[in-house]
Amino acid sequence: MKSFIIKAGAVGTAVISAGTAVVGLTADINAESSKEINNKINQSNNELSELENTLKNINSEINSLDSKATDLISKMYDVNRDLENTQKELDKQYSDMKYRIQYNYENGNKSLTESLISSKSFAEVLNTAEYYQKIYSYDRGKLDEIKKTADKISSLKEELNYQIAEMNSAKEEMSNKQKELDNLITSKKSEIEKLNTEFSKALLEEEQARKKAEEEAKAAEAKRKAELERIEREQREQAEKAALQAQENNKESYDGDKDYSNTTNNSSKPSGNASLREQVARNAAAGNSTFPALPGWCAAWVSGVYSYTGITPPRGNAIDYWLKWSSSGSTSMSNIPVGACVISSGWGAAGAEYGHIGIYLGDGMVASNVGYIKIQSIQSFDSDATATCRGYQGYIGWVWPNGNPI
Repeated sequence: MKSFIIKAGAVGTAVISAGTAVVGLTADINAESSKEINNKINQSNNELSELENTLKNINSEINSLDSKATDLISKMYDVNRDLENTQKELDKQYSDMKYRIQYNYENGNKSLTESLISSKSFAEVLNTAEYYQKIYSYDRGKLDEIKKTADKISSLKEELNYQIAEMNSAKEEMSNKQKELDNLITSKKSEIEKLNTEFSKALLEEEQARKKAEEEAKAAEAKRKAELERIEREQREQAEKAALQAQENNKESYDGDKDYSNTTNNSSKPSGNASLREQVARNAAAGNSTFPALPGWCAAWVSGVYSYTGITPPRGNAIDYWLKWSSSGSTSMSNIPVGACVISSGWGAAGAEYGHIGIYLGDGMVASNVGYIKIQSIQSFDSDATATCRGYQGYIGWVWPNGNPI
């Protein structure tokens, strides 16, 4: 059902297959393709981006800790200054109080006694005594007050020292994480650099493999074409020899009542004085063709029958026959000329693509290549065609080969 030009024998097929195998082999040279390496690069870049974002957050935290540490140190400076001033005030107050106590002790409370004796009234005595009591109470209260202030400042200093220690510990932990991330980022960048080198190398190797595959494919195609030309040249020579032999030996007339379904594929040459159309029918029924009855090559076999009979062989697949030469034939099943090409839509995927073709034998019978020479009625030829080819289904029509009546 395929075009005869597409496949011209087992040798041509082998050449085409060999060309395909070369391309497939060169495509698998690299264990890892550039696409796979590029995917790894993208993944590593994403991982690097995550590491850098984490490092950025840690740096931000370290900066925040530094800022807090600066504030705490500033507060500690103020607290130390306040504690120093308070301590000085406490020392002065304590010194003053000691001085007054010492003075009173050394003078045996002389001043107080003299003040009491010199008092003119009892009320004045009481006032003098109360005055000295207030001085003592003031000294004592002031001393306690300053002491409390000093204790409070000392507690604040301890709290600040604790916070500074905690801050330094947190900063040290962040710094360790920072170093760890720096190492990971350096390692990841080195990994990406290595992958980029591998990617460039893979691209170069793939480009070299592609060029090599193209060169090998071109060489294989040239070899295939040369083999096709050789095969076609040999077939033309065989066709010419067969035509000459057929003309010499063709002395038998065509028997329209013959049961062609029992005719075997043999190489006997036609004889008699029958018309050229009858020679075509006889050769078709006998399977005499310059192309063997291979499955899927119905058009090639028909072309070979005409070539064997001495007629210039047509080229193309079954549907090509109809599309090119339908004007020379008809869609009718009636009055089909003996030796004409009959065309249907065929069956299966091949039929849908190429259609099916046979040669009309007369008396409503058709011979076609289905892997063997099948002789059947035109109605059976029609009913076998279950595919749809170019919008046609079943029997399509008949045409003359090359559009010229024979």
